Amino acid sequence: MLGRIFTAEDDRPGAPLTVVLTYELWQRRFHGDRGILGQTIRLNDDYYAVIGIMPPHYELWDGEFYIPFQLNPANANRTDRRAWVTAITRHGVSLKQVNARVNQLARTWELDHLGTNPEYQGLQLSTRNIRQAIIAGVRPALLILMGVVGLIVLISCANIGNLQLARASARRREMAVRATVGARHFRITLQLLTESLVLAIFGGGLGVLLALWGVPSVVAMVPVGLPYSNLIRVDPGLSPSFHPHSF
Repeated sequence: MLGRIFTAEDDRPGAPLTVVLTYELWQRRFHGDRGILGQTIRLNDDYYAVIGIMPPHYELWDGEFYIPFQLNPANANRTDRRAWVTAITRHGVSLKQVNARVNQLARTWELDHLGTNPEYQGLQLSTRNIRQAIIAGVRPALLILMGVVGLIVLISCANIGNLQLARASARRREMAVRATVGARHFRITLQLLTESLVLAIFGGGLGVLLALWGVPSVVAMVPVGLPYSNLIRVDPGLSPSFHPHSF
């Protein structure tokens, strides 16, 4: 949202320490101060330059700030188990194939490093889909919510349909008089369609305006832990859809 994200230079071993803050941390600890960009903050006894602020509700694995990994290929220590590895699979590669490949790597590591790392004996590696890992816990609640919203829409449509039928019944005498004085059925039908179209445009436009105003207000009340809540917005359908890959 402000500043920039990381570059390859930021991830180089020995590069100046940089950090990107989440919107929530920026608001809570720094009171939304835009002057924080370029300033230095202390994290774990080190000092990091703030280079960017992420949009509201942008989070992955409940992180509140992001720093480059700065992995040093020359470091031979193989006992560090702090990090998860995240990767994008090639198109058409199944999770079963990915698991077979990473366990092939595990056997290679077992042969190459068993002398220095006994824990590599029988090492098993596994992967899981990031979509399932992130949203599996909230999927049932979201499906129930979607069903409730759909039911409300159906009830609203039924009520509006009944109102239209009642209005049409009340105007039967008017339509009969028009037909008696020479109005053709085509003209009467065209008039009714025009009236319905005007109502539909007015109602649809009002609904869009309410959505543009209401969606950001509702999103602001969404719990921080809801996955991909930063993507909740009024979308005209022109932007590409977001599809998390398998990781």
